[in-house]
Amino acid sequence: MEALHSGFDATHPPSIDIALDTLSAPQRDLVMRVAAHFDRHGEPDLASTLYGIACFGDAAPTDDGDPHELLLAGSLLHGRGQVRTAERIYRHLLKGPSPPADVYSLLGYALHQLGHSVEGARQAAMAVALNPRLPNHHNHFGLALEGQGREQWDEAVNAYGRALELQPAHPEALDNIMRVLLASDTLHPMAGEIGRFLEEGHAAGVKWIDLGRVFEKHRRHEEAARAFARAVASMPGDVAPWLHLGALHQNHKLLEEAAVAYRRVIELEPGHASARERLADCLCEMGEFDQGMAILTALHQEHPSPELQARIDFAFPCIPDSLAQIDLSRRRLEAALDAYLARQGAVPPILSPGFFYLAYHGRNDRDLQRKGALLARKSMPQLIHEAPWVADYAGPGEKIRIGIASSLFHNHSIGRTTRGIVEKLDRARFEVALVCLPPRHGDAMAQAMRASADRVIDLSGDLAPDRETLATQRFDAIFYPDIGMNPYQTMLAHARLAPLQCTHFGHPETNGIPTIDWWISVDALEPPDAADHYSEHLHLLRDVPQFSYYHRPQLPTVLKTRSDYGFDDDDHLHICPQYLFKVHPDFDPILERILREDPKARILFTRSPVGHWSEVILRRLERRMGRLVERITCLPGLAMPDLMNLERVCDGVLDTIHFNGYNTTLEAWAAGAPVVTMAGRFQRGMHTAGMYRFMGMEDLIATDAADYVRLVRRLSEDAGFNRAMRRRIAECCDVLFENMDVVRAYEHFFEEKLRDRDWRRPRDAHPLAEVASPKAFATGRPTAVAA
Repeated sequence: MEALHSGFDATHPPSIDIALDTLSAPQRDLVMRVAAHFDRHGEPDLASTLYGIACFGDAAPTDDGDPHELLLAGSLLHGRGQVRTAERIYRHLLKGPSPPADVYSLLGYALHQLGHSVEGARQAAMAVALNPRLPNHHNHFGLALEGQGREQWDEAVNAYGRALELQPAHPEALDNIMRVLLASDTLHPMAGEIGRFLEEGHAAGVKWIDLGRVFEKHRRHEEAARAFARAVASMPGDVAPWLHLGALHQNHKLLEEAAVAYRRVIELEPGHASARERLADCLCEMGEFDQGMAILTALHQEHPSPELQARIDFAFPCIPDSLAQIDLSRRRLEAALDAYLARQGAVPPILSPGFFYLAYHGRNDRDLQRKGALLARKSMPQLIHEAPWVADYAGPGEKIRIGIASSLFHNHSIGRTTRGIVEKLDRARFEVALVCLPPRHGDAMAQAMRASADRVIDLSGDLAPDRETLATQRFDAIFYPDIGMNPYQTMLAHARLAPLQCTHFGHPETNGIPTIDWWISVDALEPPDAADHYSEHLHLLRDVPQFSYYHRPQLPTVLKTRSDYGFDDDDHLHICPQYLFKVHPDFDPILERILREDPKARILFTRSPVGHWSEVILRRLERRMGRLVERITCLPGLAMPDLMNLERVCDGVLDTIHFNGYNTTLEAWAAGAPVVTMAGRFQRGMHTAGMYRFMGMEDLIATDAADYVRLVRRLSEDAGFNRAMRRRIAECCDVLFENMDVVRAYEHFFEEKLRDRDWRRPRDAHPLAEVASPKAFATGRPTAVAA
């Protein structure tokens, strides 16, 4: 004891090591018992230190140590973070006769922690082989496998799963398996078993939240909802599972269900600001704009903040209640833009607030879009960026290198309109990279597009490294086919990452971003004053029918009848297969006249990602037409085969005004259905009419609202006319599908613009002093029309 006390100082651990050489075996026994005493009496740190002294400290363990005491000391030191010391103890124990499986297991775990996961997996595998009935052995084996990298993650999940089979509530194995499944790009089959483990182990509600997050990450909505619901049942007074459930539903556009969850949070915690804000978001997106704004306004009065004030200032209705609301909203938006641009100093981050819905108003949005883009750059100066090499660009090499960037390269309208360009650009002259923004998709369309590209670049969603990734590619051109559809894509588009940056009709609206040089359109789909509608230079593709090399949609293999959809043969059926935010208030009187003049007419709406929109649009129409609205049916979203079948058996398809169909029109024609349209003032309202004219067929292009109603009625009442229209569409529409002239026109555009760069604008980064006043927009940027 004298030697021990002479060297022991709790505040200076190194002095302990000095005393070790002077300890005899009996003294080590004494220290071991003292360590056990402190361990029993709730002083684990001191016990851990004393165990280390008793065993060997910095010296090699002696052969006369009790293996059980050594293992106890090693595991205790291990648990206190002294991993290297524990490793030495475990290795010493392996020298003895018949070391127990626990030694291999703990050594494997220690080696994994020290960065030697391959050797750790070998040791842990020995433990599993010696005693496969202990869950800790499988858990340690899983950790060592996980530590080797993604290529071993599936095996790690299997190991954690075996631990849970033996002990369903094993806390470490549950945490570990959840961690790997959350980080993995694919969902392991074992995820489907975790609910059973949680049930059998009577796990806490927070574990159900973890499982819900796993399924949510992998876009398994129903499984995630069930897991969060179980968490709700396990944690009835806790807001956490309700918040997760609400966010899940909100992200999947199940806004009514999300609103129920957020209202429950507010019942539990009436002052919960986040739930109130999210509820307001849901209501606004559901079309209940006034209710949502009332919540945001009250919240701002209670908790004033510049960010919340900006939310209120730039809020925008998705389905306008009337023309008057459109006018009021646009005036509010412009006033807010001018005020924020004129404000001195910092403003909250604002990225194209509410601008998605501007395109559906039937107005010229160029100046609003310009102001919005400049406000984004003022409020988020980090958006302004230029790849250093661009300024010295001397032209393309042997092949033009094009990056085509979107988040929607899957079974989506953007995937369908972009796929052909990716596939068909001449590889002797072009190198095509598919730049995929998150989230990653894995459906058949996504796989086909990835396979057809020369390279695929998956971005992370982190702006600075993603910009660096794109800059290092040294693309000659970056083509953003759908600016306005994804906020992150809009952020990327504000950077100058290639000498030529362009967009087209994925969201058929100018975007105001000064780093987007060209808007690629089609002469047949533009009015004479088209250049005044774009902040970009305008390039018109000549002598082509439409924007894309469009694969012809395949007719359903099983053809259905009206009765399959619950309609009678005598009904005059007219389907409008558009999202309901495209139904402009100017369209309402046309719908009313169709129903009023034809007692047999029935109008079918479909394609609504937000179910509540049906209630909002029907409420608006009922105010105008009263009980006639009873002959309007809002169908649930239909898969393309069912939609094409239904279009085929309807008398005709109603094209919305101001913002036409494009994919929907092509799908209807592929099904042989006649589409009634009326050309608008802007490209987005001329798609159907322009394609009809290219086909040499103008019979179903209405000259005004009265003519629109007349054509709709004629399709129902004149069977010969209907048959003739279907026959002519079948004869003429081939030119719209898989037309290589479209591809050649894009090739010509890229080659011409990269050869002749006189169109290049001044530098893209606006000094904020220049955008501080609305006067900065008096002249705008130069716009050109090119063939």
